[in-house]
Amino acid sequence: MPLLIERIQEGTVIDRIQAFRGIRVLEILHLIPTGPNQAEMKSRIALVINVPSRHMGRKDILKIEGRELQPAEVNKIALIAPEARLNVIRGGKVGVKQDVKLPLKLEGIAVCPNPQCISRVEMDNSIFNTEPRGLRCQYCERLFAPSELLV
Repeated sequence: MPLLIERIQEGTVIDRIQAFRGIRVLEILHLIPTGPNQAEMKSRIALVINVPSRHMGRKDILKIEGRELQPAEVNKIALIAPEARLNVIRGGKVGVKQDVKLPLKLEGIAVCPNPQCISRVEMDNSIFNTEPRGLRCQYCERLFAPSELLV
C-alpha cells in the first residue's frame, strides 16, 4: 500500500536520511516546536520514518513547506545524515537537487567534544577541518568522527 503525502509547492525535501535519524534532523534545524512559541511555526512539516529505499534499504524523508535551507543548516545535516539529498521545490517542481557534503572547514556549527578544548571555554566558535578520517578541531587538534560533534 503506497504512502501518500501531499505535495508542496515551495520548500525543501530532504531525502535519503538514514532510517530513524529524521527526528535528529528536525532537532538540529530547530523545527520541533517547544514552549509557548509553538503556535508561531508557520511551515508545514512532514517526516516519514523508516520507508523502503532502493539505495539504502530503509530511509527517512523530511518535507519542509515554504523554506529553503541556509548553507550552515545544510552543513549541520551533513554531520548527522551524510548520504542525504536536498531537493529544493519551486512552483511544485524540483528546482535544485543537491547531495549534502561536508565543506573543507566547519565554523561555528558544532562544539568540540573535548571538554579540555580552549574553544569550549573562551570562544563561541569551534572550527573543524575536514580530513579523510574525520574532522579535526583547529584548537585542540583532536580528530573526531562527524557523529561525535555536539551540534
